[in-house]
Amino acid sequence: MRKRLGLGLLILCLAFSLALRQARAQNEAKTKSDRAKSADVIVEGELVTLDVPNLRAILKTEEGPKTVQMAKAIAVVGPRGGKLEHGLKDKELNPGAIVRLTTPPGGRLARELKVLAAKQPTGTKPLSAELREYSYTASAKVTAGGRILSAEFSDHVRATNQKEAVRLAREEVMAGISEEYPGWKVVDDSLKIEVNEVAVLPATSASLTRLRLTLACQHVFTKEGETQLTIPGLPPILKADDELIDSFTVRVWVKTDGKEEKLGGDIRTLGRGNPGEGYLYFTPWQGELLAGETLRSIEVRVEQKNPVGDDFKEVGAFRVVLRNVDDKLQVDWQSIDHAKVVGPSRAGPLYSTRFKLDGNGSTYSAVVHVDNEGEVRAEFARKDAELKKKLAAVPPNVKVMSGAAEAEIEGPGGQRRKIGVGRTFVIADKEEPARAVIKKTLPSVRNVVYAKDELTAKSELNQLFQQSFASENVIAGTLKITLVPKKGWAVGDSLNEFYEKNPPANPK
Repeated sequence: MRKRLGLGLLILCLAFSLALRQARAQNEAKTKSDRAKSADVIVEGELVTLDVPNLRAILKTEEGPKTVQMAKAIAVVGPRGGKLEHGLKDKELNPGAIVRLTTPPGGRLARELKVLAAKQPTGTKPLSAELREYSYTASAKVTAGGRILSAEFSDHVRATNQKEAVRLAREEVMAGISEEYPGWKVVDDSLKIEVNEVAVLPATSASLTRLRLTLACQHVFTKEGETQLTIPGLPPILKADDELIDSFTVRVWVKTDGKEEKLGGDIRTLGRGNPGEGYLYFTPWQGELLAGETLRSIEVRVEQKNPVGDDFKEVGAFRVVLRNVDDKLQVDWQSIDHAKVVGPSRAGPLYSTRFKLDGNGSTYSAVVHVDNEGEVRAEFARKDAELKKKLAAVPPNVKVMSGAAEAEIEGPGGQRRKIGVGRTFVIADKEEPARAVIKKTLPSVRNVVYAKDELTAKSELNQLFQQSFASENVIAGTLKITLVPKKGWAVGDSLNEFYEKNPPANPK
């Protein structure tokens, strides 16, 4: 009886001990769970992607890639604990940086991003390798109601290469014709565009300011022939033929804050010389224009050498006044002598205006371009990011495509050069949703047209090319027609990379 009682007590003690251990384990598990709920969630690793507009970061961690959603008011801290001035757009947040994202207890969005070790970008190209400056000139004949008028344009565009510059210039010219000659049509084969690279934007200070000048001559001087035979009291009986002079020597005086510099060159009257002879390009001034500095005043005087003598006569003069206000360029154009602003001036960051100079019986056009490099970079980046965001929201049944039709022609001396046209197409089965995308997503993009499918878009590009270059000697087999998804504002329309990866077939 005693043995049985002892065994019962032993079994009871073992059962009690087991229950006690289970209770302790449950309490410890509950404590750990409570601690986990009350502790920050920390993700550390190498930054792979930082999607600022959508507040999303992808990190490479020891457990593999992790995506962390961030709060709109996230605190961004540098390696030394200080707050980064530019937040998520700070230069230290490059792919490859080691970062730590912290999410508060019970939260779903990270409230702090700390840079543990920054990594500077390697192998990146400066702006000068991407965006180049091109000046263009264009002439065309427009017709309406049986009348035909001549139209001339000159300005500048920024593009990644020559063919993109031609496309952008053509778009600007066609838009200009629509604005200045509403209801008029361009006469077939009359539109001629010449594009020349002027300069490459240097990868220097963001406060670098440039002023560029493009001169075009628009008159012909007639030198009367000498009298060979006369009879007293009668008009000349024999007279040498008159001589047309269409080549002139031009002198440009540039006075900057009291210091004067002389520039110059020879120029041919528009339409009477070889390509490139009808324009003179100058950079009257470039330098640092810092915020808070006094006004920078640049005075430009244009003179032409007397075709029948050695003296110079003034054609016109104007003044450009520059200032930097809060890192934004402000430009004031002022006429001095025989200089009149023609048409509306373009505002920043790509400021430009056109003067008509008509002193001493000569007629010149002077196109003046001014820009601030930092402002240009910021504006293109802003437009690119804005358009990319809009393009991402386009309905799936609508496609936005950049199209180009390009070919080679044989120029003087057998040299080949490329010509082309471009359009932005909104493609959809039904026109109504496409028009909605054009109005909402692409209001500031020029030459946007609707097409029901890609085949129609390519056909329109082909037709546009044939109309634009009907008089050109296109080299057989070089015409290429391409459609690619539109990626963004400035560089996104370039088709070079696509051509290399996807050689297009020649249209039949």
